[in-house]
Amino acid sequence: MGEGGRAPWQAKVTCGGAVGSGFLVTGRQVLTCAHVVARADRAELTFVGLPGLGPVGATVVERGGWAGRVDDRGDVAVLLLDEDVPISPAQFADLDDAFADPAPKLVAYGFPHGFEVGALTEFRVTARQLIAGEWNQLEAWTVSGQSLARGYSGAAAVIEGTNKVVGMISAAAKPADVRTGRMIPGHVIARHWPDAADLVPTPGFTRDEKARLRAALALVRDPLRPEDLARFYTSAVGPLGPSYPTRELTSLWDLAWYLVSEVVPPPGRCPAARLTSDLADWTEDATAGAALRQWSENRPPPTGPSADTGEPARTWPPGTWSPILVEITRSGAGPVSYVVEVSAFPGGHRRIIDTRTLPKSSVRAFVREPIDAAFWEIDWKAKALIAFAVPVEWLNEPIDEWRRAGNDRTPLGFATPLVLMDNDRRRSGSVQHRLRQKWGRLSREAASDVHRVECGGGHDPELLRLRLEDVHSPVGLGRPPKLAESRRLLAAALNAGMPVIAWSRTACTVTHDPDVEVHCAGEEFLDQLKKRLKDVSPADLPADIHVLRKDAHLRKDEEARWAKGLTLLWEAPPLFPEPRGYRQSPVE
Repeated sequence: MGEGGRAPWQAKVTCGGAVGSGFLVTGRQVLTCAHVVARADRAELTFVGLPGLGPVGATVVERGGWAGRVDDRGDVAVLLLDEDVPISPAQFADLDDAFADPAPKLVAYGFPHGFEVGALTEFRVTARQLIAGEWNQLEAWTVSGQSLARGYSGAAAVIEGTNKVVGMISAAAKPADVRTGRMIPGHVIARHWPDAADLVPTPGFTRDEKARLRAALALVRDPLRPEDLARFYTSAVGPLGPSYPTRELTSLWDLAWYLVSEVVPPPGRCPAARLTSDLADWTEDATAGAALRQWSENRPPPTGPSADTGEPARTWPPGTWSPILVEITRSGAGPVSYVVEVSAFPGGHRRIIDTRTLPKSSVRAFVREPIDAAFWEIDWKAKALIAFAVPVEWLNEPIDEWRRAGNDRTPLGFATPLVLMDNDRRRSGSVQHRLRQKWGRLSREAASDVHRVECGGGHDPELLRLRLEDVHSPVGLGRPPKLAESRRLLAAALNAGMPVIAWSRTACTVTHDPDVEVHCAGEEFLDQLKKRLKDVSPADLPADIHVLRKDAHLRKDEEARWAKGLTLLWEAPPLFPEPRGYRQSPVE
């Protein structure tokens, strides 16, 4: 752990007869659980990674509001060391690192009974969801080995290999043979001890910006009621933003930190900046108002790279596309019955517009009105995108030519960028893992170098799938998936996790002799596709394909004919949430 596997910033905490753990987070500040130091205001710390250092005294200087019961929130305490120690503090991981796929192994160094110099335990986070808005559940990495127990409270939960902290152990299950526990994640620690906000990376906000935000908020002395916090929240996220959190916000800092660390900003909006601007107008304290207004004016919408990580801010792609999703899934009630759900995603949060179970023959007519209604929900400043997630047998349907609602009979794909996704592979963990990896690389490219799957016969689907595992570019199919052979080639590309696949429904469907060179409609399509997309970013392909479709529809010349029937399968995982169960039973 750490350099050479060590983490000397971990400490044994002894206070009033209780023994727990802690970890150094600044030059002289140590984090631990409030229940570890509940009996006294003084503690003794031993940094077991530096046995020659000797015990160090410390004073409890912060308590997170823990009321003394197991399920009380705020089980956080800060100790101030009596003297400096020659140890570099721990570093916190990014907010999402504990929830990577595959799940990373987490390690904690604690002091259970009988282990004077400590013991390690290994575990993983069960799920991203917080228990009561406060804790992540932990589960043992293996069925054997040291389990979480008394003496681990206050220990840092670190990612093996990077040794970065994702949270603090706060409880173990009882009885001991239930190998689970709880962790207070980094962003919740900062909720109870605001100084920790400087230590927890948050995309789009630097350490200095967060410190200045805390300082400006601390100047606000005006009393705030719960309904005031709810009103400020609604104004901060805007009418298209996420709904008020299920747990009640308890303070002005709780509100601001929630906006910084847990809200994906709606397109073109910085909720924390809107909050400080509203507060500046509301407060009667001139000093507080000036500080809040200055912070607000210096915070542009976070659409660029994260100041903490250098990675693209979490506002992409919601800042680029505001999507409408039509999910069509087999209902289980028969071979031609489907569950159809239409949703909008303002600010990256799903809002269901309508859900029905229908025969295939009724789907086209049904989706018109919900799609039109979904346009009321998406951000008008962003680019609209309609995505159909359909069963694989629907992928060659002319969905982009389906008509819009009401008196506007313009085909959907000619009026708005429209893409397809394979709903079957959205429910395959292994394929989604490959797809996310490929999209992470593909989305940063400035051009689309199309990988051709030629129209000529003789392709082996399994060999194609293996070759595509090393391809990180859009795939162009010379033949539409009408015949059995071409359907197998599409399946190979789908199973390889290719995020972007394009073909023409009107291209060549003739079976060619693999030993004879041909130049047919399928080869012409691939030639034109490669030429047209060579300067287009994969992230922008829906817009460019939209233009090609319109040209092919409006123009009758040979130059535009190649794009007639153009189908774009385009799946950007950050744009949509994980697939989930439907809100009604799929069988009626």
